[in-house]
Amino acid sequence: MLETYFNTKLSRKWLTWVIDRIDGVMKLFYMPKTIVSQLVDIESTKFFAFPAPPMPYDVIIKAKNAGTIDASYTVIASPKREPLAATEIEQMKTLKPIEEVVNKLLERQAGGESEPSVHNAA
Repeated sequence: MLETYFNTKLSRKWLTWVIDRIDGVMKLFYMPKTIVSQLVDIESTKFFAFPAPPMPYDVIIKAKNAGTIDASYTVIASPKREPLAATEIEQMKTLKPIEEVVNKLLERQAGGESEPSVHNAA
């Protein structure tokens, strides 16, 4: 979990890798608590439970007031379970661990870069 500031207000986010199904590229996602909570609720049902990441299904995240402190999200799980494609598995192997990404963000900030303003809240 990271804590950032958005318009001087504290915001807690979980940093994770996701596959953007629009372009097929794995990207960093600063996931708000409201999305994490909904994912936990989805995964706690017998139909969507899975033993370990990666998730065996896609989710759609709908946003209202995106880009504002008042953003709200709805998470919808796809009923279709599919393993990752071979190209996605290969792409995953090239990703830096989240801890390394967080450390790099903290190094940048310590070096005087102001964006993003983060600290490890774990």
